[in-house]
Amino acid sequence: DTGDADLRDIEVENGSGYTVGGGGKVYALSDGVWTEEQTPTGGNLSAVALGSTDISVGASGVILEK
Repeated sequence: DTGDADLRDIEVENGSGYTVGGGGKVYALSDGVWTEEQTPTGGNLSAVALGSTDISVGASGVILEK
């Protein structure tokens, strides 16, 4: 459940993916359930891309890889 999070981007492929938003929020989708993931930033995240390495980017040049 993403609650009332300020979400800015979402990427889903083959039933799994991520959504990102304000305050460094990242939620992962797996088996139809959204779960909040811990991040090292409180900055706003604005985009996410899935690939061999999943990447989220945001304010002040923040780049998160998983």
